Amino acid sequence: MANPGHVHWQALKWVLRYLNGSLKGGHRYKRIDPGRDALEGYVDADYA
Repeated sequence: MANPGHVHWQALKWVLRYLNGSLKGGHRYKRIDPGRDALEGYVDADYA
């Protein structure tokens, strides 16, 4: 993605807003393996 367009920036802003709001809602993300670029997500079902 050498030259992302306007739609891509809008999508990125939406994702960042979602993640920012979800930090207060019981989501937790962590790296599965320090050598890999992968995330594992958890949700606190009691919070929802």
